[in-house]
Amino acid sequence: RSVQTFPNSGTGITKGVATGSSLVLAGCVTGAPPGTGTTGPDDISITFGPSGTDGPCVQVPTTTVPGPPTTVPPTYLPQNPIYNNPNYFTGPTNGICTKLEPVATPFVMPVPEFGNVWTLLVIKAGSGTQANQLVAAPAVGQSYTHTSGQDISHVIFCQRPFSED
Repeated sequence: RSVQTFPNSGTGITKGVATGSSLVLAGCVTGAPPGTGTTGPDDISITFGPSGTDGPCVQVPTTTVPGPPTTVPPTYLPQNPIYNNPNYFTGPTNGICTKLEPVATPFVMPVPEFGNVWTLLVIKAGSGTQANQLVAAPAVGQSYTHTSGQDISHVIFCQRPFSED
């Protein structure tokens, strides 16, 4: 995860957050002609939307740039009613957690509230010792399924304000 602030670079990008396999950018562009962009060290090209060269600051919508896929061994919690409650996961590390049911399989991770990052995704499917699959720092736009192959009954996702710490 990394954050870059470009206060005087002319790009107007105020924040870049790498979460999972995505890079999320947010900010404001002044004087960027339509279709212009930058290329970073990993050949990520950002194309800015329409904005005039002399116009006021144009808010750039949050942009997600897919990155390379990463493979992390799954972590599980067994079937237990306590793990069906988002309050179990809510706290300083994970932030505020929300339960969503029913959900489609696969579940596509939405964009968190502005200024927040996803910290945890709990995917509930089936029963037994691997009923609750945990995904740390889920990526925006990524499709998630339970490793059992069963339909997802519900998800719990957690977000907290982004911090450089």
